[in-house]
Parts: sequence; structure tokens; C-alpha cells
Amino acid sequence: QWRRLETPKELDEVRLPLEKARDRLVVLRWLAWKNLEFRATGREKWPDERSTGDALAKEAADLLRELKMLGELAGRNATKAERPYYKGCLAAAQKLLDETAGKLAGLEEKLKAGSPEEIEVVYRGSLVPAVDTVEKAASELAVTPEPRMSAKLVCDPKNKVLVCFGGD
Repeated sequence: QWRRLETPKELDEVRLPLEKARDRLVVLRWLAWKNLEFRATGREKWPDERSTGDALAKEAADLLRELKMLGELAGRNATKAERPYYKGCLAAAQKLLDETAGKLAGLEEKLKAGSPEEIEVVYRGSLVPAVDTVEKAASELAVTPEPRMSAKLVCDPKNKVLVCFGGD
């Protein structure tokens, strides 16, 4: 029986929204940097309404809620996963998402009314580490085969695929 590499539904329910949340967090980090740059240089016109303090604070609050929800979902799905390998992946992602939520806690108020110095502290102390942690969580849920022992690997040059037979 031929099977393509497929991830279980429990992983995909967390992985796909997590990738979107990661992209939003990267955008938030960039917009915070633009906010800092414009405040520090004294420019009056914002390049984008999304980089104002209120918009950044709202996006940070939305992301915090979403990441907490994804962490809870990862925990629930870890108990439902059939294989220990996937349970471990989901549990690791849950731990990293909880860590990210801790890094983003209280960010809303700091972004809303922060001075350039405070925004820089938020950028370097919260947003950059949060992006790194979310990247690690996403990599825990990446589509990879389960580890195997004693498997035979055969190359099919015509179809340009590797086929794995058996294994424990």
C-alpha cells in the first residue's frame, strides 16, 4: 500500500493557524519597528495606519488571544493524538506557545502609549523573542515522518521518489 507523507488531523488543526499567526506576529514586529523609527526621527505623517500605537496595541491583543487559544488546542490535541511522536510534537508546541503568550502579556498597554525608548524595549525584549519562539513552535509541527528503525529505503528514479518499506 502506497501512502504519501500525511500529518494527522490533530497536528494540522494547530499547525495551519499557527503559521498564519506567525506571519501576523512578524508583521507586528515590523510595524513596531516602523513606529519606533517614525517617533525617533520626529516625522509627523505615519507611513501606515497599522503602525500607530492604537493599531499595534489592538493587533498585539488579538495575537495574544489567538496564541493562547492555539496553545490550549495543542494541549487538547496532544491527548487525542494516537502516536507518542505526535503527542510529543504537540506538547512541545503547547509549551512554546505558552512561553510566547508570557512574552506578549502586557504588550498592549506598552505599545499604545509608549515613548520611543519604551517601544524599543518592547521590540527587543518581547517581539523579537516572541517571533523566535513561535518559529520554534511551528517547526515542532512541521510535516515530517515519524522516526523509524530497521526500514528499507528504495529509490525509484523513474518517478523521482524515495520509498520507505517497513520499519519499527
